[in-house]
Amino acid sequence: MALKEEYQPRTKQIFHHLPTVSEMPHREPLLHISPTVDNNIIGVGQDGLVSIWTRNLKLKKSRLILDENKVLNRKLKWISDSTLMPQYNKLIIGTCDREIRLYELSNFEPYCQIIGLETMPLHLDYSVREEDECIILYGDEQGCVNIILISSVGETLRNWTKCPAVEEIPSVSMENINDSRNITFIRWKVHNDWVTKIKYIHSIESIISSSNDDYTALVIGCVNETKDVQHRLRILMDSSSIPTKCCLPGGASPPRRFNCDESQFKVHRGVKAFDFCKESNILVTGGLDRNIRLWNPYVPGWAIGLLRGHTSPIGFLCIADGNTKLFSVSMDSTVMVWDIEDQSCLLTVIPKASQIRGEMAVCYFSNELRALYLAADCLVLLHFQRKEDRLSNSCVSHNEPILCCQYNKPFQQVVSCSEGSAIKVWDLQNGQLVTEVYEAHGDAAVTCMALDTSGKRLITGGRDGSLKKWDCSTIRYIHTLKQAGTSSDEVTACTYADIYSNRYIISVGWDRKINIFPDLHSEASEGPCPQVDWIDSVENGHKDDVLCVSFCPPNLVASSSYDGEILIWNLISGHVCSRLSAVSRAVMEDGTVLLSWRAHSCSVTSVAWVSEHQLLLTSSVDCTVKLWSLEGEYIGTFGQKDLWNIKDKMSWQRGPNPDSHTTPAASARQVSAIKPSCATGREDEANSAEPESQVASPLSLIKDDEIAEELKQRQKAKSEHRLCNGDLSYLQTDMVLHGTAVVCYRTLTFPTVNVRVRFPSRISNQDILISTIHF
Repeated sequence: MALKEEYQPRTKQIFHHLPTVSEMPHREPLLHISPTVDNNIIGVGQDGLVSIWTRNLKLKKSRLILDENKVLNRKLKWISDSTLMPQYNKLIIGTCDREIRLYELSNFEPYCQIIGLETMPLHLDYSVREEDECIILYGDEQGCVNIILISSVGETLRNWTKCPAVEEIPSVSMENINDSRNITFIRWKVHNDWVTKIKYIHSIESIISSSNDDYTALVIGCVNETKDVQHRLRILMDSSSIPTKCCLPGGASPPRRFNCDESQFKVHRGVKAFDFCKESNILVTGGLDRNIRLWNPYVPGWAIGLLRGHTSPIGFLCIADGNTKLFSVSMDSTVMVWDIEDQSCLLTVIPKASQIRGEMAVCYFSNELRALYLAADCLVLLHFQRKEDRLSNSCVSHNEPILCCQYNKPFQQVVSCSEGSAIKVWDLQNGQLVTEVYEAHGDAAVTCMALDTSGKRLITGGRDGSLKKWDCSTIRYIHTLKQAGTSSDEVTACTYADIYSNRYIISVGWDRKINIFPDLHSEASEGPCPQVDWIDSVENGHKDDVLCVSFCPPNLVASSSYDGEILIWNLISGHVCSRLSAVSRAVMEDGTVLLSWRAHSCSVTSVAWVSEHQLLLTSSVDCTVKLWSLEGEYIGTFGQKDLWNIKDKMSWQRGPNPDSHTTPAASARQVSAIKPSCATGREDEANSAEPESQVASPLSLIKDDEIAEELKQRQKAKSEHRLCNGDLSYLQTDMVLHGTAVVCYRTLTFPTVNVRVRFPSRISNQDILISTIHF
């Protein structure tokens, strides 16, 4: 997920919550997504499978409406497009057999059909014009706009059901349409290529249609013939220009509108998507050339704006959010949000980061929910929110994104640092602010921190490359271990290391080195000391930015870089003991009580385990630090008005989790082991419905006596596989931050084993995971 927010004023910043991803029952691409009158979402597939979803993407039902496709060994019928007729609770579909069918939305039974169309209805639209008058229009492969005007709609539909049946469906032919006094059929030749989209705009009583032809890329035209008197005389003198009310004889060409009746917009490589806003008097187009153009609809000669950013053809455009924002989706499923006034990008949603798989098939934007429904290989729901709305609707711990939080066990406090170079100390017992300091690293963000075992000393690293020491109880500055450098020297992680009663501070960052600083206040003692300048750190060390570091007694350090390489170092000699390559996200193969829940609206930046209380701390770029039970119960946000008591569950969740509205289920859900390439959305949904009372803490699955016994067994073979002269047999409890998914685990670390971390394949970016990881 790439955010462009640093270039925008605060009032124009926009965010999206954790996406909701659902597997679809459809085997063929979706052609249509839209809301129904009962606040559900309907999806229509190319093979005739119709699915009904809740607005939170819970599948309610699905049915194959094309009875022809239920018969074996019969040629399949395909749907070309569909739209809704909400006033009459009907679904309209166009088929590749040149038909238009109407179905009852209540039971998906066929109602009637129009047969014998001269061309294939590639794209459909429906709208109400006047009282008891509607318009059905479709674009075809000949570049024509076909219009069916219906008056006395209810009466007309009832009359159609009395027509003779074809394949058990009441059918009215195009030849008979002209005989009806309630129906008018008009056909205009508009484009030089097939129609890619068509829409009736009620506010201007005109039709907008598009094609991939450069010269007729987009056309805004009237519905009926011209009302100009002079042109009416020309029409009467030229019978070939008379608009038809029925199908034309074979070989005859449909008439074109007069120039005064339409406006043509020329676009290189045509137009695939467009949207129009009467209030703002703006038209937007996108297509194969990957650029978005903004137009004054009354000045078709040139565009008034050009938005670049997509890397594949644009398939969806929508003007929304009070006509100030433009949502665009390209065929590679990249979503971009633009500010129309500034003509600048506010947000880019990368498909891979949002678990969007495959190419975009169809989209729908809900202004009511401020949410985008996107269908690709899966169905995805993206909720968007302005920053000012997010800050006004929920409390925050910092005014800027939080980059790190730590738990100070001796003092029962929580320490957090932010992008705004602020450090805050909170009381774990009730969430109250204890003390704070600003401009800790000047104008540079505080990117990481580490506490010593006594909890009295705090080390912070800055984006400017500086490293500072503080008195943690009062956040009093002590001294600077490393002076500020350039932006390429950013410190990404730091930790304390105790070796033979000597204490050292280790930091890593963008310089790709392992930097070691002796703690000058520690007492001198016997024993070998680490080398401050490691030769291996430069010659044989990391080739990419180092992101994290961890100390393992008695003398080993592990570090990991952006390319996924993990190095194990001997802290005494400074040599690399072992190299581990990053493992793929293997699926869960055993039966491990995996828990996940949505914790934040934006990416999770750190997690800390409060062992004595069996609680979990999380921080995020959404400016909050939150406290949870290991079962996913929301306790509160540090900085909220109402304080809590961690020993009194009645004081928990006094206010709802501000991000809970993005999760339709409870605060925690149980997810079963995911089998390779065969998990389905229905299996996940069934597993999520199991009672929460059956969920046990994963950290209790391994007992200390079992660990001791395993240590004894492995100790026998340890001498055969020693990686170095240090003993790495060690029990620890730790967390792994993988992207924005977090795994909390209790580990047994040995020099002889290869680490295999199993990541579930269907976990979302801001979900918190708790699992037991085996080595």
